[in-house]
Amino acid sequence: MRTLPVAERSRRGVVTASALALAICATARAGETQADAPPAAPAPRFVVEYMPSLVYRDRESVHLTFRVENPGAAEIKCTVAAVLDSGEGEAGGDGSPAPVALRVPPEGARSGGLELPSSGWSRARCELLRGGARSTVLVIRRFGERDKVPPLEARGERLYVRRPDGVAAPPESAVVVLRKRTSVDEREWVMMKLLAEQLSEGAVPAGVTLLGPAFGGREKNAALVSLPAYQRAVRDGAGTWVEAFALPGETAPGVTHPILADFVAALEALERSRPAELVVWVVACDDARRATPVRTFRKAVDFLIVRARQRSARLTILSVPEPAIPAERRAVYAEELRKAASAFRGIYCRVDAMEDAACWRPEGASRSRGALMRYPNAKGHSALAEAILDRLGP
Repeated sequence: MRTLPVAERSRRGVVTASALALAICATARAGETQADAPPAAPAPRFVVEYMPSLVYRDRESVHLTFRVENPGAAEIKCTVAAVLDSGEGEAGGDGSPAPVALRVPPEGARSGGLELPSSGWSRARCELLRGGARSTVLVIRRFGERDKVPPLEARGERLYVRRPDGVAAPPESAVVVLRKRTSVDEREWVMMKLLAEQLSEGAVPAGVTLLGPAFGGREKNAALVSLPAYQRAVRDGAGTWVEAFALPGETAPGVTHPILADFVAALEALERSRPAELVVWVVACDDARRATPVRTFRKAVDFLIVRARQRSARLTILSVPEPAIPAERRAVYAEELRKAASAFRGIYCRVDAMEDAACWRPEGASRSRGALMRYPNAKGHSALAEAILDRLGP
């Protein structure tokens, strides 16, 4: 190995030390530059303020109200646009609505709205455009009366497409669209109705699908609602096969309007049940208690009746009056049930026996005293079962 002179070794040592010093200084300056760089501005937030879950076709649009929140310290300019995808068999609607441009002040918010047509599309993507960047902030799935509706779930005031277990997909909102029926001409079908009643007199129906409130009964370790006493009594005493399904109503967690929880459960029940000659739907006063918007209540009722009539020849709706709810308040929802049954050529009945306060008092309580329970007692279940069995005949 060749030995360098002392002077050469000294010179190369100085050069190496200088290069190392320059590298350290450069690294330090780079670190200082990164540290001194302003942090990235926080992304704006897209919040849905209102979106209907059920819409009457040709009478209403899907009105979406939203706001964009700016958590940053500088004003932002953005645009919200909706892109509509036509589904299989869709002829195409009125086209995507015009985008909405917003200027959002620092640490402030701005609201806007989009009007989506009620037909002509199956999927809508709401996109937020800002500074050349585009992000999908909301996906809406549209379903009509004849469409196959996937499993849904109700949360708050909206419906969502249920995601399979273990799938971390973004949530998709659901909008169900149906045709509005207001009334029917009694002269058109009164003779058919009388003939049907005469033909069915003295014979039990060839199968019954029974939908009704769970009245608080739930299985502890399962999402399914256990059958309440009145449904078990009907199933045991009907004289024909009965498939009974308990609807959660206001016992469903995280749901603002009970009819939405019942809507989801009833759709799933009708989908998996075998076709029956008669569908019996028992409706309690949950929505009257929660003050559900009457139009939301009626739309859900209409769509469920459409699905029920697609699978059965006869339909009966039983209204359960709860004495703890003011009569004027529950009468509003009962009248909507009656109108819907008439519009879809079904039978509407009010279970008058359930208005007796004795059906709602705790066991052993005085007949004239004692607070009414939230759910009927054994006497109430028996009275309700008897009313249902009376509708089955003979």
